[in-house]
Amino acid sequence: MAQPNYIPAYSSLALLYIQENRLNEAIFEYTQAVLIKDPDIAKASKDDIYCDRAIIYNKLGNYTQALSDFNKAIALNPNYIEAYLNRSMLYFQMKEYDNAWADVNKAEALGVHVNPDFIEALKKASGRDK
Repeated sequence: MAQPNYIPAYSSLALLYIQENRLNEAIFEYTQAVLIKDPDIAKASKDDIYCDRAIIYNKLGNYTQALSDFNKAIALNPNYIEAYLNRSMLYFQMKEYDNAWADVNKAEALGVHVNPDFIEALKKASGRDK
């Protein structure tokens, strides 16, 4: 018997906590969503949840967990542009410029125009062009 789909409820609670700047509580709700095991329910939206949770981990300065979640989102959806863009900014913060460039190039290959200010900052920080 399939589980009820609680993912939207957990995600909604997480968004409320984010609005209240209660980021640890938001992480908890996103974690509950990714723990749902029913593959018919969970696979379709877990890439979004991992990406959203990664953004919060990044805001909290937990780069290791943020990177892990961005990687999980991309593993679930290899064409997930938002995850590549956000991971490129995380790599930038971590001073892993080659990885940041790789994600910028992947996002552009998927058809998005990356913010030119970010590209300029990455060029300056890395000392190179694409």
